[in-house]
Amino acid sequence: MLDNLYMSERGSSYIEVYTPNEAWRANVPFLYDLLIVRQLSHPCMTAQWTPATTPVEDSRVFINHKLLLGTNNETDNFLMLANVQIPSATALRLLPPDNDELVGSLFDNDPTRFKIQKRIPHPGEVNCIKHMPHFPQYVATKSMNGDIYLFDCNKYPDNSETSSEVPPEARLCGHPGEGYGLSWNPGSAGYLLSCAEDKMIFLWDVKSVVSSNSVLQPIEAFTGHEKGVQDVQWHFFNETVFGSVGDDEKLMLWDTRLSNTISAMQAVHAHEAEINCLAFSPLREYMLATGSADKTIALWDLRNMTGKFHVLTSHTDEVLKVQWAPFNEAILATSASDSRINIWNLADLGVEQSADDHLFGPSELFFVHGGHPGEIGDISWNPVEPWTICSVDTDNMVQCWQIADSIRVG
Repeated sequence: MLDNLYMSERGSSYIEVYTPNEAWRANVPFLYDLLIVRQLSHPCMTAQWTPATTPVEDSRVFINHKLLLGTNNETDNFLMLANVQIPSATALRLLPPDNDELVGSLFDNDPTRFKIQKRIPHPGEVNCIKHMPHFPQYVATKSMNGDIYLFDCNKYPDNSETSSEVPPEARLCGHPGEGYGLSWNPGSAGYLLSCAEDKMIFLWDVKSVVSSNSVLQPIEAFTGHEKGVQDVQWHFFNETVFGSVGDDEKLMLWDTRLSNTISAMQAVHAHEAEINCLAFSPLREYMLATGSADKTIALWDLRNMTGKFHVLTSHTDEVLKVQWAPFNEAILATSASDSRINIWNLADLGVEQSADDHLFGPSELFFVHGGHPGEIGDISWNPVEPWTICSVDTDNMVQCWQIADSIRVG
């Protein structure tokens, strides 16, 4: 049955060919309410859902969701906008399972379910993509050469691969080399943070862009890290506060109101190896998570930074991404070089386990997505449809999936 559900346009089964995890394949219908699997023509190591949705014509079930993707290729590279059709939670609750639109549509390879809508030529590999929260059509990309590009996606036509005559809105200069971290300020429109291997954190104000193809210099530089800075993020509740992590194993908290840009207002030795990622909770003001090459995720209470209040352990290789769910303050997604995405439910911290349950991991480990054959480059929670994630890996695979309602919490 599953062989027919995941047929590519070439007639081969994505799941059979690209997913060696046989146990996972066999349990897909029980683990997911939705699973879309595609192999892209280019490697893609960054992805982000946008909040934009539109109804699907002549459908009572599906809604169009917009997904940003960035390629990481040796030759031509693109910022891509994909259209992904996802069934609405309301429709799934109200319609019978034998509805004509639902039968065979949640796990198939119907090309209309996932289509690349725009391919925008990009200078060099795309290491990171972030859309501006206030104006999602504006997208910042981080190139391997260190420059950051600002695009207005509304200026590019659909279904076109020849849009190079439309230049980016701006090129943000300052980093001499590669980096991965970008963060838009969720409170103040136009403020963008960037970090890189040069140990620097730069702040730009893109509101100063006056014409297409502008060149911007940073308005501030923060220099506290002793080694490469791997990630940076603004706080959701305080628009002047941001955090950064790096290869010096330090977590730093900064406040742009302070005149000192050399020393962070707080710095802690957070892990026993390089720190790859951090995430402030969008729902809990004092909650912070960091992920490290030491294979652990540390949880922090910003009111007491003398030590981490809990450590999550289950990944077998370095943790690359951490991301809080936008719909439930207790849910955290993490991805690692072990090709696994773990979903954690912090409401279950410390819950007593039976001997059998303990074999499957700690009590707070709620779900494991084992569908990727390669190292996972990025994960993104859908901001509109709860429990829906996009993930991409080094084998050109993009997967959009939703945990089954029968096993969800909350």
